[in-house]
Amino acid sequence: MRLRWVLLLLLAAYAHPLSAQRIGIDPGHGRKTVGTFGKHSTEYKICWEVGQRLKSALEKQGMEVVLTKEREEQDVPNSERAEIANRAHVDLLVRLHCDADNDHGIATFYPAKQGKIRNKTGPAPEVIDASKTAATRFHKALIQSLKGALKNRGLRTDSQTAVGHRLGGALEGSIYAKIPVLLVEMCVLRNPKDEAFITSAEGQERLVTALVAGVQAAVHDNKP
Repeated sequence: MRLRWVLLLLLAAYAHPLSAQRIGIDPGHGRKTVGTFGKHSTEYKICWEVGQRLKSALEKQGMEVVLTKEREEQDVPNSERAEIANRAHVDLLVRLHCDADNDHGIATFYPAKQGKIRNKTGPAPEVIDASKTAATRFHKALIQSLKGALKNRGLRTDSQTAVGHRLGGALEGSIYAKIPVLLVEMCVLRNPKDEAFITSAEGQERLVTALVAGVQAAVHDNKP
C-alpha cells in the first residue's frame, strides 16, 4: 500500500496537461561563449533580454516556463541545456539566438535528421517528427504576427547551419533533446537595421509578441 502511494506521488510530480503548458526557453551563449556581435550589442545579452521578456509574456498566458540558465553571463553547455529541458518534461524547447549571416531577418530551425557528437546520436525519430510539426506551426504564426517587421528567412533545418552540417544533421542542443525543440535566429545582429530593431524596447516587444504567438500555435494547434 505504501509503495502504491509513493508511485502515485511520483506520477503526480511529473504529470502536466497534455495541452502543453510547460515551455523551455534557452537564451543562447554566455560570458565566455559570447556568440556574435553587433555594433552596439552582443548575442548573449540580446538572447537573455528577449528570453526574460518571453518568460514573463508566456507566464501571463498561464504557461509554466523553465529557463536553461539562471543568469545572463552564465555559460551552460548545449547538452546540459537540453537535459534541463528533458528533466523538466517541457512540451517545447525554444532556443534563442542571433545570426552572423550576410543576410538579414528571422529564421526558425529544427532537427530534420540525427546528428552525432561525443558518441551521442540523436534526437530520436519521434522527437524529429514532433520538432518538425512544432516548428512548422511556430514559424507560420511567428511570421504572421511580425507582419514584415523582420524579413522572413524561412523555416530551415539544423543541417542548414554550419555546425549542424559538421555534426551530420542535428545541432548539439537537438541531439540531446528528448522533447520537441526548435531554434530561432531572431535577427542577423551584424545587420544595422536588424540590430536597431532588436535592441529597441519597441522591437523586442513586437518580437516577443510574435514568439508567444508561435509558441501558442506550436503547442495548442492540433491541425497537421
